[in-house]
Amino acid sequence: MALEGTVKLPGFGPVKKKTAVYGAVGAVILVLGIWWYRQRQAANAAASTAAASTAAAGSGGAVTDPAGNTCSALNPQTGYCPGTAEDQAALADLTGAYDTSGAGEAGLSGYYYGTGASTATTAPGPGNFSDNAEWAQYVEAYITGTLGGDPSATGNAIGKYLTGQPITSDQQNIVNEAIAYGEYPPVAGPNGNPPGFVTSTGTSTGTGSGTVTVPNVTGQRLADATGMLTAAGLRIAGASQVQGVSQTVTGQSPAAGTSVAAGSTVTVTTTRTGAPPTGTGSGTVTVPNVTGQRLADATGMLTAAGLRITGASQVKGTEQVVTGQRPASGTQAPRGSAVTVTTRKS
Repeated sequence: MALEGTVKLPGFGPVKKKTAVYGAVGAVILVLGIWWYRQRQAANAAASTAAASTAAAGSGGAVTDPAGNTCSALNPQTGYCPGTAEDQAALADLTGAYDTSGAGEAGLSGYYYGTGASTATTAPGPGNFSDNAEWAQYVEAYITGTLGGDPSATGNAIGKYLTGQPITSDQQNIVNEAIAYGEYPPVAGPNGNPPGFVTSTGTSTGTGSGTVTVPNVTGQRLADATGMLTAAGLRIAGASQVQGVSQTVTGQSPAAGTSVAAGSTVTVTTTRTGAPPTGTGSGTVTVPNVTGQRLADATGMLTAAGLRITGASQVKGTEQVVTGQRPASGTQAPRGSAVTVTTRKS
C-alpha cells in the first residue's frame, strides 16, 4: 500500500510513512488553530472597544480604558483614551517608531522604521504618511519639541481631531499648527472629519456639500490661515510650515469673497516673517526685533536668524506676546547665542 514502509526525514531518520503523514496533517491543523484563535481575539477586542465607546456616547457618560483613564470615547485604533500615554504608546506600536531625538531645533532628523522593518527608509513627512497614526506622531513631535506645546494637551487635541470628537478653541489652535506643518491627515474620517473638525458647540467644519465663501487669509500667519480655511470647509495648498520659520500669507487663489464648492482647495503663497540670518562672516548675526510678536512667531524669527530663545515657554491654553528682549534688536550677537525675552498674556 502507499502508506506502507518508511521514509527518511532530515533530523529524524527513518520514519513510517503513515506516521509522517499524520504528523504533517497535525501540524497544519495546529497552525490553522493558532491563526483562528488570534483572529477571534482581535475581533473580540475591537468589538469590545466599539461597544464601550458607543455606550459612553449614548449615555453622555465616560468610558474607562484598560489603563484606568476615563474619557468620552476611546480611540478605535488603540482602545485607549485619546492623548493618554498609553494611547501614544499604542499608536507608536501600530506604526513602528522613528527617532525624534532631533525634534525641537532640527525636527524629525532620524529615520523611520516601519513595522517589522530592519533597515532605515524614508522618514515620514507631508505627502508620504501611510496612515493617520504616523501623521499624529510627526506633528506632535513638532508642536511639543519646537513650539514648546504641552505633550498631554497636544496629544489630546490631535487624538480628538482624528476620531471626529468635538474640540475646543484652544485645541483648534493646536490642530491648525499641526495642519500647517504636516498638512492634512492622509485618511479622511466620517462626514469629512478629518480633514475638517467638530467644534465644542457641535458645529462640523467637514467638507459637506454646497458652496462656501472664500475668507481673506492674505496677511495672516500660515497656521491662522489654515484654521480659517478649514473652518470655512476648505483645504489649503501651496505652502507648508518650515521648521523654525514663521510664515505669512502674501497671496491666495481663489480670491477672498469668491464662492466655491465646499471642500475646494485654496492655494496660497507665503513669505518668511523673520529676516534670514545676516551673518557678518565672523560668526555673528543681527538680532531681529521680536518685541510685540506672539511667542511662537518670536521663536520662529529668532531660530531663522540663527539664535535661541530663553526666558519664556508656551503655557497650556494661553496666548503670549513678547514685551521685551535682551540683547536689543539690531545688536550683533554670536550665532547660536540666546536672546532672553519677557512675555505677557495677550
